[in-house]
Amino acid sequence: MTGPGEHDEDPLESGYEIVEDDPEVDEAEEEVPDVSYMDAIRVWASAAWADGVIVPQEAEAMKRIIQGFPLEDDERATAMGWIETRVELDGSPIGEWPYPVRLRVFQAAAEMVACDDEVVESEQAFIVKLRSILRIGIEDAGAFLGPVG
Repeated sequence: MTGPGEHDEDPLESGYEIVEDDPEVDEAEEEVPDVSYMDAIRVWASAAWADGVIVPQEAEAMKRIIQGFPLEDDERATAMGWIETRVELDGSPIGEWPYPVRLRVFQAAAEMVACDDEVVESEQAFIVKLRSILRIGIEDAGAFLGPVG
């Protein structure tokens, strides 16, 4: 498994395809909310801050993530600020994103939490909260939890 920020492709789009018979796709034709890079980066920054401190491994992973996305200069500056100043989950529409995108966001957050090889109670609580917000089933989440567990 690669660490956060070590993906060659867009972590929000790679490896998943929504198909019509996907049980996670609502049968009703609903408008899919825009998937915001900034909202995803905020989730990962929140994961890095879950234990109250960003260690060098997490800071470097965040820098790689931020540099890997096509952001405007002001967005990039804001995201880089999240490395220095604690950020938490907000009321963004991440729970309404397509299920495969939510899985990728969850996976990267779990990798971020485990990045420093030490998972404390506050980080475990963050992952539980994020799993609930993203509406990820425990079976699907289990593949990414490993040491976060």
